Amino acid sequence: APAATYTGAAQTNGFTTTGLIAGDTVTGVSGLGTGTNVGDYADSLSGAAGTGLNNYTITYTNGRLAIAAAPLTITGATTSRVYDAAAHTNTFGVTGLLGSDTLTGVSGLATRTNVGTTADVLSAATGTGLGNYSISYVNGSMAITPATLVVTGNTGPAVTYTGAAQTNGFTTSGLLGSDSVTGVTGLGTGTNVGS
Repeated sequence: APAATYTGAAQTNGFTTTGLIAGDTVTGVSGLGTGTNVGDYADSLSGAAGTGLNNYTITYTNGRLAIAAAPLTITGATTSRVYDAAAHTNTFGVTGLLGSDTLTGVSGLATRTNVGTTADVLSAATGTGLGNYSISYVNGSMAITPATLVVTGNTGPAVTYTGAAQTNGFTTSGLLGSDSVTGVTGLGTGTNVGS
């Protein structure tokens, strides 16, 4: 019997007849294999209906309805965001989901906090009705790009001569979360009076 592909809806096997003569018909038969999910559903044929059938000795040969898995693709996004000191997890999309089946999650989505790129390693989809699919995973990636940080040397009031070396201070703008700047090279340093 030809295989059907999972559609999310009930499917019923078909039938053929041989031996009908001059306008006699078979319009239906009971016991055709019927199923919704992936699997084999055997016929148990009987009760042919139609016209002129009292003139025949009817023999039934059972077949089967074979429902094969439908394709389902889960694709990780290719995302990029500016660093904000928080952890982020990539997202995904799905194509091929049928009927009332659901996809509630997938393992292996890229997760990052700091600057850099991490690829997905997708697997283990969860949801309902997923046994009816041949699932393909397409990995995406998540990139975190640098945020803007400004370090500014102080231009405030002059300091008073102390006889010892003194170094200019600095301020920062743009630090996020618990990040800190503990030092910077290139600050003005001097001991004697000058500008």
